[in-house]
Amino acid sequence: MQTWFKVDALSDTNRCKVKADQQLWVLPGGGKVLAALAHARCDLVTFDDGPQRLILAIAVALEHQRTPLRLGDSAIECALATIRASEPADLPVLVIGKIDTRNKPSIAMVTRAGFENIDEITDYDGSQLGVWTLLV
Repeated sequence: MQTWFKVDALSDTNRCKVKADQQLWVLPGGGKVLAALAHARCDLVTFDDGPQRLILAIAVALEHQRTPLRLGDSAIECALATIRASEPADLPVLVIGKIDTRNKPSIAMVTRAGFENIDEITDYDGSQLGVWTLLV
């Protein structure tokens, strides 16, 4: 998880159209990192009512994936709370996530959180990504 965050999630934010205020959050437990997430302000879609924030990554430690704890759900709840707290209270925030269309567990997670799939795009590496949004 640490290598992925360092190399992939946080290294090249320009390709994600990140504008500012990149944040990394860690969910600790028992002296270990159980999950981590990153998000930043962005400008990916047309939305004139308020700011947009892109969830750059949500990662759950391998031993805690697909367990009854549902740490991914806790991480996305943390992401939404920190996103809402990062922006002016009087403006709606459009939260955006890009998920590989083959990643069924992540798609199920964002669906449980209330996200809607609005588009599919081809990423820089040729993979197909669903663009998921939620207004908070």
